[in-house]
Amino acid sequence: MITSKFFKCKDARDTVYERLYSFKSEETGKNYMIFTDNKLDLRGNIRVLFGIYDPNDDVYDMLPLENEVDLRIVEHEWKKQLYGDNA
Repeated sequence: MITSKFFKCKDARDTVYERLYSFKSEETGKNYMIFTDNKLDLRGNIRVLFGIYDPNDDVYDMLPLENEVDLRIVEHEWKKQLYGDNA
């Protein structure tokens, strides 16, 4: 299990990612992570990425969100982190 705020994925790109928030959904039983590679998007904002992962892996194999339910859950949790429980 990785406990550091910084990690690499199994994608072998040598990119170091920074964990912003991770959680397990009671609704789906999946572990989600919100993270960044600290690169800028086209508007000059830091890119924020979402993925499904196994928290027990030594190196994460970050999987894409599978459906609209995953996206809704992650977006809701991210808004809670940004704006509090009133999001």
